[in-house]
Amino acid sequence: MLALVDADIIIYEAAHRAQFADEWDEGEFAFSASLPNAQADFAGCIEKIMKAVGATDSVLALTDSDRNANFRRGIYPPYKNKRSKASNHRPLLYSALRQWCRETYNVNQKHGIEADDTLGSLATADLAALPPKDQRVICSIDKDLDTVPGLHYNWRKSEDGVYFVGPP
Repeated sequence: MLALVDADIIIYEAAHRAQFADEWDEGEFAFSASLPNAQADFAGCIEKIMKAVGATDSVLALTDSDRNANFRRGIYPPYKNKRSKASNHRPLLYSALRQWCRETYNVNQKHGIEADDTLGSLATADLAALPPKDQRVICSIDKDLDTVPGLHYNWRKSEDGVYFVGPP
């Protein structure tokens, strides 16, 4: 089984969990983070997902870091503009953890494309380099991916196990 993993979410969460705030004075904070802790957290999440789906290999999808190149913005310029400024804040180690992920894992990142679109493409493409479609499982918490036919796993709903989404 090949796990097709939405790594954007895991990177963000692992980087966030590895970040600490120290209050030096009332209302004044200093932030620090541990890259080894973030890396171990990330690796543990990937291992847990692979074990849950019975995967022997994985491809981790990342969103292109050039937000201005996002093809969805070309179709609809205000794409994601309504998100609050707070939700756009990234943890200190976000970029460093992404780079480490690219260096350590089998990552698929395409210019102008988001991770969920990459996962949908990998899950449904007839590529000789990939195992048969019934041996690929999309691993993500993104409910939008439940529109893609094939096997799925949501680690936030692990009790559901691997489930099948049929074609429309």
